[in-house]
Amino acid sequence: MPTINKPKPKPSDRKRQRQSLYNNKQWKALSQYMRMENPICQRCNDAITEDVHHILSPFEFGLSHAEAIRRLLDPDNLICLCRNCHNILHGNIKKDN
Repeated sequence: MPTINKPKPKPSDRKRQRQSLYNNKQWKALSQYMRMENPICQRCNDAITEDVHHILSPFEFGLSHAEAIRRLLDPDNLICLCRNCHNILHGNIKKDN
C-alpha cells in the first residue's frame, strides 16, 4: 500500500515565540543556575529539581516582547520543581491526596 507523505504543519506564531524565548542564551544559563542552586523541588521538598517554572508566565496573551523577556529572566519569578510537581501545576496530571 502506498504511503502519503503529509507536510509537517508550520508552528504557530505563539509556538515560535515560545521556542525563541526558551532558546535564549540568558534563559538557558539562568535556568541551569537555578537548578544548581535549588537541587531539591521547592514545592514537595522531596524530589530532585528537573524543571524551572515561571510563577507569572512570560507567554501570557497580550504581553509586550519586553515584558515577556523581563518575566522570562526574573529570578524572583522562578521556582525550581520536580517534573511531577511541574506537571501538577500545569494541570497535566492530578494531584495525589
